[in-house]
Amino acid sequence: MKRRAVLGGRNRTGVAMVLLTLSIIAVVGGCIDEGSHRSVVSVDGHIASVDPAQGGGGDMGQIGIAYQDDRGEGEIIKPAIVLRQTEIVINGVLSTLADLRAGDSMHGDFRVERNGNGKRYVALTIHVERLP
Repeated sequence: MKRRAVLGGRNRTGVAMVLLTLSIIAVVGGCIDEGSHRSVVSVDGHIASVDPAQGGGGDMGQIGIAYQDDRGEGEIIKPAIVLRQTEIVINGVLSTLADLRAGDSMHGDFRVERNGNGKRYVALTIHVERLP
């Protein structure tokens, strides 16, 4: 007489957990976009330039952000895209790109998008404190 392997209650639960775990890994792994790596950086510095957008789309314009390099290489200026949904606050008041001025001291959070051509900075928040 041949014996058949029958999964008992305990083994069946274990198999179900393994399958569930593998399914979750497959779904989450499929959601990760290997082509573009993103991170968020906080920057304390000043606004070097303000350039309103000429075209439409989601971009309002671009600013130059100037900050001191941590490695002692002096001041670095990077362009950052400002979107319509970027939070711009001047002295605690919600403001617009047109209200920003070159030379304003600022703190901001920027999403860094990496792709094959380098990095692109997108402003998430820009906070400016001006003296009266």
